[in-house]
This record gives sequence, C-alpha cells and structure tokens, in this order.
Amino acid sequence: MTIKPKPLTRSEEKVLLDLAVGRCRDIANQYSRDWKPIDPSWPTVTGCAYIRLSTETQCLVEDGSLIQQVHIVVQEMSRRSYQDKVNYRIDKFYVDAALSGQLDDRPEFLLMESNIKKKRHGFVIIKELPRISRNAVRFKRFFQTAHAAECTMVIPGFPINPNDPASVLQLDIMASVSEYEAKNTAKRVRENVHSAMINSGKFNSTHRVLGLDQVVIGEVPKVGLYQANKEELKVVEWIMATFVRLGSQQITLVEIEKRGILNKGERPFKKNSLHTLLTNMKYIGKWEVNRKNRDRDQRKLMPYERYSMVDLPHGCVIDMSLWNQVQETFTRLKGSKDKNRLERVYLLSRLLKYVDGTAFGGSGSWGKSKTRRTNYYMNSTHRFRLSADAVELEARKIATEIIKQSPKLQTAIVERTKSIRSSLDLLQGQVQIIDAKIAKVHADRVIVDKRLDFLLSTDDSTQADSFRAEYVESVNKLKGELEELQRQRAALERGKADLQDDELNTGTLIARAEKIQAMIQERDPVALKNAYKALFSEIVVGELDKNGRRELRFRIKGSDPLEGVVSGGTKIGIDEELAPRIRLWVRSSPPAV
Repeated sequence: MTIKPKPLTRSEEKVLLDLAVGRCRDIANQYSRDWKPIDPSWPTVTGCAYIRLSTETQCLVEDGSLIQQVHIVVQEMSRRSYQDKVNYRIDKFYVDAALSGQLDDRPEFLLMESNIKKKRHGFVIIKELPRISRNAVRFKRFFQTAHAAECTMVIPGFPINPNDPASVLQLDIMASVSEYEAKNTAKRVRENVHSAMINSGKFNSTHRVLGLDQVVIGEVPKVGLYQANKEELKVVEWIMATFVRLGSQQITLVEIEKRGILNKGERPFKKNSLHTLLTNMKYIGKWEVNRKNRDRDQRKLMPYERYSMVDLPHGCVIDMSLWNQVQETFTRLKGSKDKNRLERVYLLSRLLKYVDGTAFGGSGSWGKSKTRRTNYYMNSTHRFRLSADAVELEARKIATEIIKQSPKLQTAIVERTKSIRSSLDLLQGQVQIIDAKIAKVHADRVIVDKRLDFLLSTDDSTQADSFRAEYVESVNKLKGELEELQRQRAALERGKADLQDDELNTGTLIARAEKIQAMIQERDPVALKNAYKALFSEIVVGELDKNGRRELRFRIKGSDPLEGVVSGGTKIGIDEELAPRIRLWVRSSPPAV
C-alpha cells in the first residue's frame, strides 16, 4: 500500500521556503563574486535580474525553480555578451518568492523599479514576461519606466526594440495574454473549490481547529474534511461558557492562561485566535461561502462568487444554545458604548480620583513582544499612571476586610460617629448664628421703613424724595441678604437631617461587602464593577511619598459630604465652616502603585 506523505504545516512550509530562497541568493551571490569580463577590451554594462514564483509549491520543487531561473538569466547574459561584444554583468538579483504576479505590492519588485528610476541599472533580465506582472496595464507602466530610464529589458528568445511599434505591440499582446491566462486559471481554481464546498462541504485546505481533527481514511488524511475530537470540544465549550459569563475577551484570555490551555498545535491563545474560536461556524456544522458578497445582487455575480450557506459533513459538534449565547454576547458588546468591554473591564473607573479631584481612566498597552498587555489607570491631567492590577487588588482587600469586620473598619466607624455628633452640635450652633443674622436683617428693615415713614410725614418733601433711591437700594440689599441667609439655614437643617438619619453602620457595610465577595468569587467583572460602585463613592490616590508609595483612601458610600443642596436647578455652595465634610475612610497603602 502506498501511503501519501503527511502534509506540511504552515510553519514547516515557511522554513522550507526560507531555505529555498536562501539557496537561490547564495548561488546569485556566488555568481556576482566570481564574475569576470569575457574580454577586458569590451565595454562593461551592469544590470539586474528579477526572479519570481507565484506559489510555495513552485518554490519547493526538487532542484528549485528559483535556482533554475538564476541559471537561465546568467546563461542568457553570457550569450548576449559574446553576441554584442559587451561584458554584461548582473550585479543585483531581486527575488520575490510565493507572490502572485497579479499583486503589485511585491517588495523586491518595487525596490527594483525604484532603482531603475534612479538609473542604477543598465538592463533588467527576466526569464519570461509574466515574471514582471500578470496585469497588462502594470506591465506597460513598468516597461515605460525602464525605457525612460534607458534600462534595456531582456527576455530570452524575444528581441525587444522599444522604438519599433511592432515590437511594442507584440509586448502588449503578450502581456494581455499573460493576464488572461492568470485570470482564467484563477477562475478554474475558484470553480473547482466552490463546487467541492457546495456539493461536498469540503474545504480547499485543512486549517487547524481546536475540537476538530482532519479526517483520515485508510491512514490517508483527507484535505478539507473534519471530524469531532470530544476531549478538545470540552475545552472549547468551557472557553465559550467562560466568555459568556465574563463578557470580555481580554479577561477570558487571562482565565485561559491561568488554566494553561493551549490552542491546536500547542500554540498559546491570543486575541485573534480566541475571536476565531468564538465565531467559528465549523463548530455548528455550517459555513458561509463568499460571505463578503452576502449583501450584493447575486444575479450579477459569477456562480462561484455567489453567497451560500453550506452544511458541513461533520455536523454540529457543540451545544447549540451555548453557541447562540456566545453570538448574543458579541452582539451586546458590539452595541455597547463602553469601548473597553471587548478588551478589559476596568473595575474602578469613575471611582478612582487624585487628591485634587482629577479622575483616572482605564487604559493599556502591548509590550514589544506583543504577547502581554499591561493595564493601568491613567491620570491625563498630571500624566502619571497606576497599575490596574495593584489598585484593584487593594479594592478587593478592603471589601474582604469589611466582611471580616476588621479593626481598621471598626475604628473608622467609631471615628465617624464621633465626627457626626460633634458636627451636629456645630451645625446647631451655626443655625442659631444664622437665626440671629436673620433677626438683625428684619430689624434693619424696620429701621429703614420707619425712617421713610418719618420723612413722608414731614413737610420737607425734597428730603423725602432724595431718600427714596437710597431706600430702594437698602431694601433690595436687605432682601438679598435675607434670601441668602434663609438658603444657608435650609441647607444646614437638611445637613442635620442627613446626619441624624444616616443609617451607615457595620451591619449595612457587611451586607454590601458580602454581595461584592460573591461577585469576586464568580469572577463577573461587569457585576463586580457595579458592586464596587454600590460600596465606594470614591477612591482617592494620595501624593507620592519619599518611599515611592501612594496611599489609597476608600470612601464608603453613605457618608456623602455636605457639599450643597439643589434648589431650583441651581447648586448652592456652602462654606466649609457652615457644613463640615463627614467621611468614612478606610486607608490602604499598596506598594508603589
């Protein structure tokens, strides 16, 4: 029985391709080093050669098609040297491997064209016209560039005279034929691939997919056909369920790394490979052919360009309801205004502030290796950042300490109770001061009114008229003072009520913190972020001390400062002496965040 060799992996093909290109360059460099003029009395002209093959298979054939092109162009220029009595020397070989002639973005080709424009080459030799381009327009543009730079194009067996219209016409015809052949070949390949997919659910190649193995019949692997791998599918379903629960690709990647899960071929998961797994329709036994043409008018397309939904032979291999949940999660996150949802959920965003009140926003960056992302909270105003993991770890510790009724929390509550009592006394004293000021304003108004009445009762009308303007100004001033004092008094009374009705105590704090602890254990970042908002009203980052540390102060929600009241849509500011700020702080000192 003849057993077909195992297909090469992409990485193996890449290694072999690099070796083939390397051997080609070695032979070309050896030629350049050993080159000698055939006859020193002849003039010498230096030029270049362009070597290209479209596919890796062509590059990897035995004896090397790339190498054969080197030999062909060297022999041709040697023959022309004898013919023209000119020492033609190829001093530069440009090699593009596994790149189609229909592509314009070929590095070596573009470099060669640039050097020709700079008149660095007297000639360019190619094995055949399609090596330059399979696009007739692109070939003509290159030919005109070479002609303008006085660079002669050489094709073995085909004399070219750029000044002869017949010769140029032949080139144009050859370029058009080359383009037609390329397009016709591509059409046949696409028709065959499309037919195999539509009629048999068979792919043109077998990409590695976690949870699916290539079908093997009689020890021969069948290209493009899959079968289920039950053990790997358990891992796939765990990844999908984790993504649905966490609602974040970035945090799912963290969980995958913690469990040491690898993709097919022992490769680590990255953002793109995780996204591919979560959206790969092969798991439900379906595939979209020509997906990019789904919304186009199908009648105007060639048969092999039309959109189709195909049933794959291996069928659905995962729980369909789980698949639907994954796609619904993607839809929900895509429509979310929070741009960080698909990346990382920053648990303390909108809570974390600097001592001057400026806010921190979540951000991150990839290192030079592009394998690990560093997440941090950035204060754009002062241009410094904190490690997101370090700050969030402290938040978790504080929530845990609240649950344990730590001495730190008990002390904070006792201190706050004392502050409330003293503040109530202070506020009551301030209310009495305001009442006295209000009484004085009323008394001043009575005095002003009596003076006006007195002047009006006298016969001196001139003096009464001159006092009218002063009276109006005084009344308006007293009225404004009275309104301001009444607003301050209302704010102070409201502050007293807030302090008297404050139910913040150990029991309520523990109840809140227990909910947060449950979120921590479930590892649900979205819910955890909301839970932190329920427990903390703000987290203040202190200034950097001499040891490179910053104190964090966690302000427990429910201890809101008396910063003012809203009246008629306008916020009324209250002096610090009239309304002291009452806070419950729990302090923490993370290492150099």
